[in-house]
Amino acid sequence: MDIQIENNVLTIKGEARHEEESKEAKIYRREVSYGSFSRSVRLPEGLNLDAVEAEFKNGLVTISLPRIPEEKPKSVKIAVKAAVEQPTGTEA
Repeated sequence: MDIQIENNVLTIKGEARHEEESKEAKIYRREVSYGSFSRSVRLPEGLNLDAVEAEFKNGLVTISLPRIPEEKPKSVKIAVKAAVEQPTGTEA
């Protein structure tokens, strides 16, 4: 099995082989299925491609694609100064 990510496209390639035999009574049967496969999936933006993991267990492939944590907007408190009024002049 070959798993690659290139230009935000996940590609899985492999080859399946399966053989089955049956020797019941007077009948002998043998089935063989095989072939290569390839699947490609475009990935969304915002994934951490350096932390991708794949696991093959019980005939199933699990691929984990963690997201990059979103930066939360920063809240900045701004102090408001009271303006001191200046006299504009003298009234006559």
